[in-house]
Amino acid sequence: MKKWLLVPLVALMAVALYPLSDLYPDTTGFPDDLNFGEVNQGSSKTISFTLKAPSDTTYYCEIYNIKSPEFALLSPFSWVGSKYVLEIERGKEAQITASFSAPLDLALGEYQSSCTGWFCYGGPGYSVYMRYYKTIHIKATIVKALDISVDRTSLSLGDVNVGETGSGSFTISNAGGGDLEVSGISSDNPAFTVSPETVSLGGGQSQKVTVTFTPAAGGAHNGTITILSNDPDESSVFVSVRGNGVLKPGMNLSTTSLGIGLVNVGKSGGGSFFIFNNGNAALDISGITSSNNAFQCNPSSASVPPGGSQQVTVVFRPTSEGAQSGTITVTSNDGTRSVGVTGTGIQPPPPPPPPPPPP
Repeated sequence: MKKWLLVPLVALMAVALYPLSDLYPDTTGFPDDLNFGEVNQGSSKTISFTLKAPSDTTYYCEIYNIKSPEFALLSPFSWVGSKYVLEIERGKEAQITASFSAPLDLALGEYQSSCTGWFCYGGPGYSVYMRYYKTIHIKATIVKALDISVDRTSLSLGDVNVGETGSGSFTISNAGGGDLEVSGISSDNPAFTVSPETVSLGGGQSQKVTVTFTPAAGGAHNGTITILSNDPDESSVFVSVRGNGVLKPGMNLSTTSLGIGLVNVGKSGGGSFFIFNNGNAALDISGITSSNNAFQCNPSSASVPPGGSQQVTVVFRPTSEGAQSGTITVTSNDGTRSVGVTGTGIQPPPPPPPPPPPP
């Protein structure tokens, strides 16, 4: 027999003895349907699956005739010409990721497309054992794009005393479909803080964000709140914030009551208390007055710097016997404070008798 007839005859005998469908049934592992489920306009979604080569043969596939520009196969597939190509060595496997990217103008509703798969099992020396062709269906449900909405672009927190806090708020809403993931809400000025800093909102849901203003110094403060999200066309949204730190005095008295005790009628006795300024602006004392003329105060006015103090002396001059009381009122640019004062006038003891005359 001539040699050029031998090879086809051997091949035919092999097919007769070992039908290819028995040797390698359709175990390509590539899904017939790639269903991405709900995909928002302007966003992407991926699905994964595993392909494995048999222990004794190489697995090779080509995906072509792709009718969906939104569809892609990621690494380890390679894009060659107009098709995706993958080769898996015998006995190994590959994790496959397929991607679907929906543009903002893609029509809402059910999406269907397809591509063609060509699959080949190769044996030793890459001689072909089996080939398969099949149509792969690409499916998705296109839903409304994510759409972040903020109810204001600026927020004024007004006047707040230095060292104290004031607050205001704005609202973030998801006016679209799907889940809006707000990954960060932050301020570029530490005088303004926000809560919460992240949030997840389904379609139609909203979240109030509280901005707290804590000025450490007087004067105008300005900042910008940055909101980061997965909105496809507004990934960053900004809210400007402002507030005014107000310097304020803080008046405190060392006591609320002062007892001067016993004082001879016609004489004077005294006591004192202190006025402290625990604020961060000058304390202007416009008056220190007594409700009882028997008690006189000195000084009658003063200016106390931040962190400073002023001593006030109260002099009691009784004109008659008996207990007396009154109220010392301190009036300032931080309101009024008072000190209750008491004292008792007594008659002086009689002078000692003169010494007896000498004998």
